[in-house]
Amino acid sequence: MTNNTLNNALDTWQAKDMALPDLNGKFIADIAKLGINLNAESSLRFCQALLWADANLDGYKLIESHSKLPEWWSERGNKLFVPIDFSGDTLPSIAFHSGLPFPENATVFLNNRHDYSILLWGSHSLVYISPTARIPSGHLAVGNAFAFVGPDVRSTARLNINCRNSGAIILTKDILIGSDVKFQSDDCHAIISLSSNKRINPFGGIIIVKNHVWFGERALILGDSYVSDNCVIGASAFIRGALTPSNSILAGAPARVTRTDVTWDSRDLAPDDAMFS
Repeated sequence: MTNNTLNNALDTWQAKDMALPDLNGKFIADIAKLGINLNAESSLRFCQALLWADANLDGYKLIESHSKLPEWWSERGNKLFVPIDFSGDTLPSIAFHSGLPFPENATVFLNNRHDYSILLWGSHSLVYISPTARIPSGHLAVGNAFAFVGPDVRSTARLNINCRNSGAIILTKDILIGSDVKFQSDDCHAIISLSSNKRINPFGGIIIVKNHVWFGERALILGDSYVSDNCVIGASAFIRGALTPSNSILAGAPARVTRTDVTWDSRDLAPDDAMFS
């Protein structure tokens, strides 16, 4: 799938979803109330993610200082929000990417857990981790980009999110992720055509995973990919530039649809159990 094809599909979904002006207006008002400075594209992506995930920005407070925050954090206009009931002495590790520009004007929403790490660089990065997300030993590397880990996104271990170059990675809600799964917006390095002397691989891609998706361990999802609702992604699957049909199973490298007309259940049901009780 080309980037234009994905963008056209996204435009269609966004036009449909953003036709809810009252809800969209609330998100914009919440962003303004929290004093978050986002450009128009980031605001749209954030509102879109909140809408898809049935999430909101109620119940957060700004942490202006904390013993676990690095010294450069507040000096460069970065903002950290945590749930109002946050009272922990410990934060996830927050660091900057050595050799790249220091993080400036980043906005980070954390939950009450601290068993993951965040690496930032560049300007105006936005990271949201839902209060009900569970990503033990997870690692998020975000530079000039947007990463959203929504409600009930739960990983077995070592979820890896790498988002850069104005890209976006949105994991909406109710997503089950096996160990060592990686989401990466682009390749981190340029592949250059000798004839045109221009980059030919994607730059700043978008990954969107809709609701109720199950990823097998070691799956790799690269930029310009959209995984629809109720899908199952096989272990070690490789997805790039794909628009997957809903209610389908995908497996292989590159991943292909192996079955449709399915859903999945986190319970280990026996064959004779009622599926939709």
